[in-house]
Amino acid sequence: MQFLQYYKTPAISTSNAFYNISQFFFYSFRVYQNKYHKNKYSVLPKDYLNLEIFLLIATFLNLIYELFIYVPIEKLQVYWENSKATGGDYPPFNIFQAVTFTWMNPFVSEVYENGKVVDPYNMPVPPCHLDARKANESLKKSWASQLWKRDLNNSSAIKTKQPTILFLSLWKSFGWTITIAIMYECVADVLNSVQPMVLQHFLRSFSKEESDLPILNSFFLAVAMFIFTILATIFHNQFFIIIFEGGLSIRSSLMTIVYQKSLSLSQGSRDKKTTGDILNMISVDVLNIQRFFENSQSIIGVPLSFVIVMYTLYNLLGTAMLGGLVAMAIMIPVNSRLSSITSKLYDKNMKYKDMRSKLMTELLNSIKSIKLYAWEQPMLSKLKHVRNDLELRNYLTLSIYNNVIFFCWTLVPLFVSISSFIAYSKLTGKPLTAEIIFPALALFDMLGEFIYAIPDIITEIIETKVSLNRLQEFLFFEENDDTFLFKEGKSKDSSLPIVEIQNSSFIWTVKNTTVGVKYALKNINFKVANDSLTCIVGRVASGKTTLLKAILGSMTAISSDETGVKQPRIIHRFDSVAYCPQQPWIMNASIKENIVFGYRFDEKIYQATLKACQLARDLEIWADGDGTIVGERGISLSGGQR
Repeated sequence: MQFLQYYKTPAISTSNAFYNISQFFFYSFRVYQNKYHKNKYSVLPKDYLNLEIFLLIATFLNLIYELFIYVPIEKLQVYWENSKATGGDYPPFNIFQAVTFTWMNPFVSEVYENGKVVDPYNMPVPPCHLDARKANESLKKSWASQLWKRDLNNSSAIKTKQPTILFLSLWKSFGWTITIAIMYECVADVLNSVQPMVLQHFLRSFSKEESDLPILNSFFLAVAMFIFTILATIFHNQFFIIIFEGGLSIRSSLMTIVYQKSLSLSQGSRDKKTTGDILNMISVDVLNIQRFFENSQSIIGVPLSFVIVMYTLYNLLGTAMLGGLVAMAIMIPVNSRLSSITSKLYDKNMKYKDMRSKLMTELLNSIKSIKLYAWEQPMLSKLKHVRNDLELRNYLTLSIYNNVIFFCWTLVPLFVSISSFIAYSKLTGKPLTAEIIFPALALFDMLGEFIYAIPDIITEIIETKVSLNRLQEFLFFEENDDTFLFKEGKSKDSSLPIVEIQNSSFIWTVKNTTVGVKYALKNINFKVANDSLTCIVGRVASGKTTLLKAILGSMTAISSDETGVKQPRIIHRFDSVAYCPQQPWIMNASIKENIVFGYRFDEKIYQATLKACQLARDLEIWADGDGTIVGERGISLSGGQR
């Protein structure tokens, strides 16, 4: 194995590393045993001591070589260096670099020495699996699968107000990643929970009853506690890495699917949710769901650790620990009632947030009119009413209930420890020795941590349920009907029109009948020839923008044929389309930053954009050129420049 890894990988073999470490500890133990216990506990005769010392030294040198000196063949080194320099995959690393994250040290040292990232566009790809596109595709597939099952069972998740479909979709897409992370953290919780038992045996090893045992017994118990702590830390760190991968995937996929849904909403659905409401869902509800899954380990880990701790307390204190159970049983119904009230208050608080965001959006969009008509005070009064009288007052009540719940659960560990110690003294009549007190106190501290986590778990479940309800309700909103939209792609026949509308009338909302329908556009038959410039000219509010939206498929189409024989058709014979709305979204940044818009800078594309937009002359006029700050919403630019 050691010979093959020299030609195969820049990282040492995990099996070799663990073999050398285990051999090193084994030979160290054997040498100490033969040297200081006079062959009392030895398996082999003392004549083998020199051989074991030689094997110990050889194993130690081999371990040093594996961890600090080993390098592969030059061909492998060159390949991975080129991969790092060109933004390729990160080189493989050994198990110790993975658990201690020392694989980042070369990059951290390079940034520290240079004072910056030398080439941010060619950084090596980190060893993680974060891809927003793949996460979104996975969630969309799971969502479609759950909708199909719902339709098959003829059930409605909207009527029951249960966010099961969205939750199951998230779990199907990212449940395996979350499960692996939970398993890591559960192992860490178990290791922390059994340490007080090892501590009890360690303290007992110094008692008179076990004085005949060798000092190595106490040494190995101390080493066991140290190893348990190290392993718990390693598993805990790996849990954080994996759970954040899952959490960020959940967040990116939910944000994407909500954004894509907002683009396909029908006109009637757009009236139900404003832009502020949608932004509120992306910034608040999606974040609540992400945090729930990132903290979901507590839902499993806390009960598991709680059972282990209570079992250990029973072995330590006997029936005296029943006094602590009585103290906990008293607080459960009280906190259940408080949690129910908190759930209703949180639901109301989210509604008030939507009201505030909607009002703020209206005020900011109409700020010029408000200033011209001197409506500042009435608008401020309305805003203060929503913010102070409704939202903050409800939030104050919610905070009070949350603190009451936290206070009630905080009292539980104190009651448990006091009642358990009193019961132990009364029932057994034995004194509280060090081997009882110290492990019991450690267990009570752990019990306190678990109980302190319960209010947070309850709050997160409540918030997540409300957020899942809101997102699922939004995802069930009516979308534009695109059955009349035919995307044929770029045609080889240049005589065919590139855009064609046939037998179509466009309406604002979908109705069951066309009687009394308010038309946006009526009896439209329209063609745009290939390789031509077409201008749509008309008076204000004559339907120019509506026609553009109809071409894009953003309007609901019905047949303009009164007999209903001819169906509406919108035919696209192109691969992609660009649409510039009347009100462009401009960042409060430089001209260059607005053009690049977060993408990797490419000089050729940048210059081509300036030329196509006729901005070269404008850049000569501006004192700072393309570094000119455009101001909020492009206020320092003209309409054409925007």
